[in-house]
Amino acid sequence: MKKIMLLAAVLLAATVARAQDDYNPNRAHEGWYYGVTVGLNVANMAKEEGGDALVRTNGGVFGGYRVGRFLAVQAELLYSGSGTSMYIDEVDDISFDDVVHLNMTYLNIPITAKIYLVKGLNVHVGVQPGFLVRKRLNYRGDKYEVGDKEDCNTYDFCVPLGIGYDFGHLTFDVRYQQGTVDVIKGDDEKTLNTLLCFNFGYKF
Repeated sequence: MKKIMLLAAVLLAATVARAQDDYNPNRAHEGWYYGVTVGLNVANMAKEEGGDALVRTNGGVFGGYRVGRFLAVQAELLYSGSGTSMYIDEVDDISFDDVVHLNMTYLNIPITAKIYLVKGLNVHVGVQPGFLVRKRLNYRGDKYEVGDKEDCNTYDFCVPLGIGYDFGHLTFDVRYQQGTVDVIKGDDEKTLNTLLCFNFGYKF
């Protein structure tokens, strides 16, 4: 009986150790990985007289290669909301005379280097081209396709900076990014997209 109990204890300890190893974010998982991610953006547009921030959403897929214990290179494809809230008098013969949400939606492609510090904690930096998919106004729940998308630059570029944590299959990161391309064409003051992003992901 004692031998059986000892064997059971050894097997249990081995199983627990294996499970901890499988979900140990400090382990060097060299090789390819991929997953899905969703999150919230606190969006605004930086200019001399900025508007109020909006809460938008983002979601997409990611994939990368873990080079070793301390480094991974990751690429993402994200459908991401930007924008701001601002006072608008009238546009396209539609009278608002109120604060209106300007919603800009981009297809962003961030490519980042993730540097692992301790356990699953990492910092990341990279480059991100973005392509404008949609521009519209949201006023009191109604959506207006106003103006022309050609009134805006259809391309944006930024350097995302963030911090994240990986725990097994789960990931969490906070990222800040500011565009470098003027959003509105022909505007006297430069208008740049700014985002503070909070994302959860699942790694397969």
